[in-house]
Amino acid sequence: MKKIVTILLFCCTAQLIFAQADAALLQQAETHIANYDYKAAIRLLEPASRRKNVRLITYILLADCYLATDQKDKALSCYEKVVAAGENGENVMPGVFLHYGELLMYKGKYPQAKEHLQSYYNSTAHSEQWVQALITSCDSATVWQNWRDSIFQVTNPKELNSKFNDWGATFQKTNIVYVSNRPRKSESEFDEYSNAGFYTAYRSAIFTEGKYGRLEMLLKNDAHIGPVAFSKDGETMYYTQNNTNVSHHSQATVGIAWENQLEIQIAKINDKTVTDVKSFAYNKPREYSTGHACISPDGKVLYFVSDMPGGYGGTDIYYSVFENNGWSEPKNAGQNINTSGNEMFPTMDNSGVLYFSSNGRIGLGGLDIYRANGSKNNWTTPENMYNPINSSGDDFYFSLSPNKKTGYFSSNRAGGAGSDDIYAVTVSCTLPEMGNMKSTWVSTITGKAGDFKTTETTKTTEPTEKVTMVTSEKAAEQTINIPNQKQEVIQEAIQEVVFTSNVVNLETKKGIANAVISFVDNKTKKQVVVKTNEAGVVSAPLNSNATYTYSCISEGYVPVIGQILSGDDIRQGKGLRIELTPVKAKVENVIADNVILDTDDTSMGIEYRVQVMASKDYPDWNYLDNIRKWYPEMKIMSKVSPDYTRFTVGSFKTLVEATILKNKLRHAGYHDAFVVMFENGKRKVISYN
Repeated sequence: MKKIVTILLFCCTAQLIFAQADAALLQQAETHIANYDYKAAIRLLEPASRRKNVRLITYILLADCYLATDQKDKALSCYEKVVAAGENGENVMPGVFLHYGELLMYKGKYPQAKEHLQSYYNSTAHSEQWVQALITSCDSATVWQNWRDSIFQVTNPKELNSKFNDWGATFQKTNIVYVSNRPRKSESEFDEYSNAGFYTAYRSAIFTEGKYGRLEMLLKNDAHIGPVAFSKDGETMYYTQNNTNVSHHSQATVGIAWENQLEIQIAKINDKTVTDVKSFAYNKPREYSTGHACISPDGKVLYFVSDMPGGYGGTDIYYSVFENNGWSEPKNAGQNINTSGNEMFPTMDNSGVLYFSSNGRIGLGGLDIYRANGSKNNWTTPENMYNPINSSGDDFYFSLSPNKKTGYFSSNRAGGAGSDDIYAVTVSCTLPEMGNMKSTWVSTITGKAGDFKTTETTKTTEPTEKVTMVTSEKAAEQTINIPNQKQEVIQEAIQEVVFTSNVVNLETKKGIANAVISFVDNKTKKQVVVKTNEAGVVSAPLNSNATYTYSCISEGYVPVIGQILSGDDIRQGKGLRIELTPVKAKVENVIADNVILDTDDTSMGIEYRVQVMASKDYPDWNYLDNIRKWYPEMKIMSKVSPDYTRFTVGSFKTLVEATILKNKLRHAGYHDAFVVMFENGKRKVISYN
């Protein structure tokens, strides 16, 4: 039997006869996972996990299955065992720390989560910005979880929720429409992989607050549907559905493993009748997903989520403009909205405020809900909606009624009826303007900033208490927001200054354009992100009494991460000079013995590999060395083309085996890994990797 390379390097202490049996069992389980049959894999792995001398790969695969079936507590238990083994000297791959840290954040255990997320960040050469945001979030969430915004009153309406997943509630005239995977009557309408029904759109009339009419099915299909959005008049519907032309499990039997891809459909709706269904012109399910659509109040701009190439992270928000009787080519909503993480579930109220969820920003854990003003690719800095809208779980799909008095959002936070639940929101007053989300629920200290260094101490007892600072009349007025709870407040003189930074090439001493510098206030965790001009110069508004941690990144250079900038440095006004080292390693100079350059006369027939990296100018050899360290018996091969050097791992005769390795690499933190096929020496990319 061909040996399948496991995620972790470990020493097997079981007896040989059991080791052989375990290998066969793990191979079966991995095949089930590659075909998305997580229930079958769990049935094999759970008994194996209860034996003595359990192999760590068993816990890893079982945790994968638990996460895929939304059993977070069980997944957390598996990771705890793997991390404990790592503390006892066994080699644990970085991806374990990432997933363990994320689950600890979900449980609200922020200090422990930060420790393990930092371990992941330190052990990988390609830790993305969203991982930094997760680490910072562990600090901010420790404070934010005690804040509670009195603007919103949140309830869990039992009339809308079930023990299954219910989410994506939105308004359609006097109705509420949402999606649920509660099982339907027909056995053919049952998703065997999620152990529930297909996601279906349901509708119910809204009578009064907390009173709903009979639930009726609005849309159904033999695949998942949702979420659903409506035009301002409620007569045009924009909904997401899984591509139904190819099913991943049926195709796997003939050698092609397909992942679920999403498409946007646009239709007219009159009462219960759905007509004139048309596919969004830029659906390309064989290349990428499009979904989670919402429409601007004037009906001219469609916002949606996609993982199409060229984005900033995993999934980004894009927009398309209706012009000349058709939708324009999609454009990215920009770096103010999108991060290196995942942006999802955009919605828009009737005044054009965008609400969306992200796991790439500082928040409380998982997906947090943010809001921003603007349009297309021009937006204000997104603002966290805080507690009780956000929690340590996944919080998403925030929608407001036309009068902005009521709304809904979805969450898998603890205490719900099912996994994902719909939460109803009552807005007790007018929402504050952008930038003042906490203005009605914090004690405020107002005054004018001065150049003195003295501090005062006062105790706040009421949310509305105000204390005036004795300051210089020449300085600008400042406001300090304090959490709504009894505590001691230290008043500090705040002086915001314009701080100049200069980023240069270490060797040429020339300025580097478009270098990104991130300053994070070590106390408030407020982040300031700026980008250099053509001369490599940029200015940032910084607090002269604060200490910042800064990082600088630019393509083609070694990043500078985690440097300290003190208040003294800011007050002295000398500015900051950052020298970046260019990455100069060339492929021809560093090819190792176990790296094979492909040529057009590779072995005949079909061969599957997993691509882990493509480099236009230089390879990151630390990145590749990590993989060689974990898979020493495998060769890393590169495919040289006029523009790129591509690095692939493994050599398989079946796609299932290559897909298993791809899933393992992604789990370990190599999120861009995908399967490529060589047919008679010619490289072909397989869709839906």
